[in-house]
Amino acid sequence: MNIRMHTFGSCLKAIRRLQRFGHLPSDASVFKSYAVDGNFSDVRLAALEALVDFTAGLLMRCFYVYILNIFSS
Repeated sequence: MNIRMHTFGSCLKAIRRLQRFGHLPSDASVFKSYAVDGNFSDVRLAALEALVDFTAGLLMRCFYVYILNIFSS
């Protein structure tokens, strides 16, 4: 059972990586359902890591747009 759950957590990490590199559309809702209480702890941890990474990516993107707007004006 632990091996399957560990593998599922790895799948969540792989999905986020594919999102980060633009191969899949970025969608945080994929991870929200697995981050809630009641899921296996390794699965929750992987989902929470992906949500944190997703949020950090949004903040960075806003920063880059801000910088590009400064240079274009």
